[in-house]
Amino acid sequence: MWRARLSCRSPPRPRAHGWRSGAGALSVRGRSDAADERVAGRRDQVVHSGHVRGGVRLDDEPVYAQVGVMRSLGIDGPTGNVLYDDTKYYNRSGYSFTVPNGKPLVMGEAGWKNEAAPGLMQNWVRAGFMYNNSRFQNFKRGTKDAGVPGGYILADRQLLQLAPGSELTAYRGLYVGGTAMYAPPQYASFYQYYEARLYALGLFASRPRDLISFSYNRNVFSGYVVNNINRAAATTGLFSQTHGANAYTLSGTARVYDGIYLSLGLSYVDKPSLTYPSGRGNDHALNVLFAAAVSL
Repeated sequence: MWRARLSCRSPPRPRAHGWRSGAGALSVRGRSDAADERVAGRRDQVVHSGHVRGGVRLDDEPVYAQVGVMRSLGIDGPTGNVLYDDTKYYNRSGYSFTVPNGKPLVMGEAGWKNEAAPGLMQNWVRAGFMYNNSRFQNFKRGTKDAGVPGGYILADRQLLQLAPGSELTAYRGLYVGGTAMYAPPQYASFYQYYEARLYALGLFASRPRDLISFSYNRNVFSGYVVNNINRAAATTGLFSQTHGANAYTLSGTARVYDGIYLSLGLSYVDKPSLTYPSGRGNDHALNVLFAAAVSL
């Protein structure tokens, strides 16, 4: 039997879970954070406003499908950074139902997920689409176009169980995962995103909710954006990277208390900026990451 569900949420302050900027700019730059979400018990999310979501699932089966409708973040704001513009200019309270050029965004996802059990490894495969009806800059033609699609696929599998004796502890172990995301290059500066990750959840029995992860990700630059930047280099003095950027991240997340998590990490990025000044060449970046999360 199929089981249906409908939920409605008021606009929260945007958070960067899931593949960020998907709702705001259809840019696939960022991390999927699939491992971190397992710690906090959340599904993949994108940055968005409040939304209405419906889903169906087969009783006692791992197959599910869900569809959501929400308001996009405002596109082409004062700074061009959809997250910054939303919190600084458009939606400081986090409860504005309308923002400039923030049109309906439709998302759909279908997947297969089984929870870990004694002798049964956890698996989660999901794929989805997005359609944002806001107006986007077309880097190929120089026009403003409405209605831009995007898509993604993610997969995670448990490789090793550290405590397989109980359904309550079978989740502890070693996992591997991968991500691929896409948006049209004429609308997104970073139009492809790929990630490979290896992570351990509950590595120590005394810390069953802690997470240690290592990930590699690659952002691919839009050729239209690269060409536009380089054509204007004689005037601006800025040149564009040619292909994409690679990042390597080692991080850990500790459960401090029920619903409270602290994360610390180190990340190396070989091309931290899409542009670089003439005569200086490419920079490299070594970033220290710190985050605190409270789940209510």
